[in-house]
Amino acid sequence: MDASRYQRARALFHGACDLPAREREAWLAGQCRNDVDLLDDVRSLLADAESAGSFLATPMDGIADLLAHSLTTDGEEEPAGRRIGQYTIECVIAHGGMGVVYQAMQESPHRPVALKVMRRGILSRQSLRRFRDEAEILARLRHPNIAQIYEAGAHVEESMREGGEAIPYFAMEYIPEARTITEYARQADLSIPQRLELFVKVCDAIHHGHQKGVIHRDLKPANILVDPAGEPKVIDFGVARTTNSDIAVTTQQTQVGQLVGTLQYMSPEQCDGDSTNIDSRSDVYSLGAVLYELLSGVPALDPRSSTIYQATVMVREMEPRPLSSLDRRFRGDLEAIVTRSMAKNRDHRYQSAEALKNDIERHLHGDALDARRRSAWIGVTRWMARHPIATTAVGAVSVAVIILATALGVVWYGLTRPSHFRLINEGREAQLVTSLGKVIGSIGGGDGAAQNTAVAKIIERPARLGGGRVALFAVSTGENSTRGQLWMTELDDLMRPIWQTQPDSPSHPPDLPEDWDRPWKPVSFAVAHFLVVDVFPELPDSEIVVLHRDTEGHAQAIRVYDFGGDVLFEAWHLGQLNAWHWWADAGLLICTGDRHGTAELEKFDFPIGPVWPGIVCAIKPVQGASMGWINRHGSSEAWPDDPDAGRLVQWYKVLMPLECYQKERMGVLSYSITAPHQKYVAVDFYKQGNSELGFFFWLDRDGAVVKRVERDAFRADLQWWDPSSNDLGRQPYLVDWPPPRN
Repeated sequence: MDASRYQRARALFHGACDLPAREREAWLAGQCRNDVDLLDDVRSLLADAESAGSFLATPMDGIADLLAHSLTTDGEEEPAGRRIGQYTIECVIAHGGMGVVYQAMQESPHRPVALKVMRRGILSRQSLRRFRDEAEILARLRHPNIAQIYEAGAHVEESMREGGEAIPYFAMEYIPEARTITEYARQADLSIPQRLELFVKVCDAIHHGHQKGVIHRDLKPANILVDPAGEPKVIDFGVARTTNSDIAVTTQQTQVGQLVGTLQYMSPEQCDGDSTNIDSRSDVYSLGAVLYELLSGVPALDPRSSTIYQATVMVREMEPRPLSSLDRRFRGDLEAIVTRSMAKNRDHRYQSAEALKNDIERHLHGDALDARRRSAWIGVTRWMARHPIATTAVGAVSVAVIILATALGVVWYGLTRPSHFRLINEGREAQLVTSLGKVIGSIGGGDGAAQNTAVAKIIERPARLGGGRVALFAVSTGENSTRGQLWMTELDDLMRPIWQTQPDSPSHPPDLPEDWDRPWKPVSFAVAHFLVVDVFPELPDSEIVVLHRDTEGHAQAIRVYDFGGDVLFEAWHLGQLNAWHWWADAGLLICTGDRHGTAELEKFDFPIGPVWPGIVCAIKPVQGASMGWINRHGSSEAWPDDPDAGRLVQWYKVLMPLECYQKERMGVLSYSITAPHQKYVAVDFYKQGNSELGFFFWLDRDGAVVKRVERDAFRADLQWWDPSSNDLGRQPYLVDWPPPRN
């Protein structure tokens, strides 16, 4: 019968045992249905149970008495003075399941030994193989806390050499005056730390066996002896099971359904009787049971007054009393260690005897335990398994509470956390609002010109400067304005700047050409726009690109600041820059606007206001540079001799022909830039107030026009525009500055 079939038959057998005899057959027929073989197996188990009389109903302590009487009255003991091999028997030490252990004297070398001799009454093939396996297994173990084997052999009486029966035996280390580990601890009155230190050595011995591929499977106080020097010795590997592949093919495998070990120290999987489910974690459970008794003085589970069936159910399902209920000193670490060691689910136990030993040593040294991190969750899952209805109710209430708390959290978050700035009052006032629209701060306001539009944004401050979100803004009007300067502030205190620009900070531009026909010097600057972009990849943080506009409207300064307010780059332009964009893939600042300078423009027959020549340029900022006037790029010798001026301008182009600047036809030009593509940027020129009346150019990184597109309204409205004409003088186009003279 294979394991799964056996488990099914056993379950039906137990179910039938709970029924009156007259009801069993009908119940089994319904359960087995057409599976005749399964029905026969269950009937066979029931027949065996009946033939066994009251054995299964006999309490465990009664069975123990019967077995003890059987083992000591079967006439199998060898008399004192009897020689087996080179060993002379002196007295009986103990009776085991497969043999008798004697104290004997070895002839050479002359020393006392423990001699284990196979019982003749159970010389089955299986027991002989297990006896040989024990000798082979012990021979592979070399550890100071494991009883050492000296010799293994088979003895044949002289009178029985002709067809006689050989008696297997092996001699191992004799431990004089040995006591079980629990007896030794009690008689020596060991403290709790001393008991733990003693137990650590046992764990180390079992871990050594596991490393050699050996599972003991019968760990209990009687198999852990302590010598007079206080050294523990693990004995009796008679039921050990090897896990090594080379031994597995030659050693017996415990049959499905056969219980091997001592019940009150057995793991739940051992009680199932299926050896394929047993591994080193079964020994961990048994170690936990031994530790429980070593600390408390009482067994973790006591099945002595129970039947075998009740005892196996107890091991599989019943939890031991908490250690702390026996002694408050065990509360905390020790209770957690024992609880985890004896977890019913082996996946929840320590995964090795070494892990158990390590946690005990952590406790002794005052360190945090691995078990404490797991035992709480294991306890919760066990309670949930025992109380499914309550678990469901608690789960439903918990989900409802979580949903309510989440909803309240979202509302609270939406009402208290600043989300963005919102411009009102024709752009002269910026309100700091939450995601749900609640106003939590305001800057600017009042009356003013349209150009006094507030600029404001919430940005992330670099972690090295404290991290978190901050406000960056500039407003020109209102009682709580910044007077056009850029402020960085905390979100909860908008009127206390961390740093700010100054009105006169960029008010010292390079000299203008000498033939400038009217005196002009900038007096005060206000912030028109700003961007937060990564201008200098070699620096750890992003930068703030700021456009400062002269209050007279003739000049503008471009500055790049770091997050501490220091200037990293500066450039000037004579004329307004109305639109700009950072082309990250090219590392260029693209600007559009118009060019001022009456004396110079008259040389090229440009009209002098209110329509100024439209330009588009590309700047390559360099950290620490001050590039002077952008206008100087490609200009005549009229500009002051400044070798650095304009050198960082990649290209500077002007819109032609001159008809573009006839106000009665085109009106006043406006400009915009579409977010750059990886390879191209789109620059739009259109009539102020009507974006459909215009055209735009696609330019590459070198400023070359890749494509020009005219809108339909532009074609229909302007009479001078002839799309079929090849005359450059009558088509919008871009040329490098300076343009050709008319």
